[in-house]
Amino acid sequence: KTALAPIIILWAGAGIPGIIVTAMTVSVIVTILGVYGGFKEVDNVGLSWVGVIVGEFMVSQAGIGYLIVYGGQVFKLDLVMTSVIILAILATVMYQGVAYFEKKMMKWR
Repeated sequence: KTALAPIIILWAGAGIPGIIVTAMTVSVIVTILGVYGGFKEVDNVGLSWVGVIVGEFMVSQAGIGYLIVYGGQVFKLDLVMTSVIILAILATVMYQGVAYFEKKMMKWR
């Protein structure tokens, strides 16, 4: 990534524009590599469910997250536990689906 700096300086100039283009290019490359590495290491299915539920906790008027919050507010433990069980089942099914798809893709590769 830094080996490109002389080429960029020749292309964009040795002044401020060359510095800006070099900094932007290096930053974009590092950011892309970081995001790619993060996607490879993170269990995206689990985090997606966390995001959905937290979003529903905050602003939703319906959904599993809303039912959990509502059930807690009106002291309906059965509503809370049913919602948590449904959430666990859905997360398990999605996780197994992604694991199956990943296994198929690794064989294909």
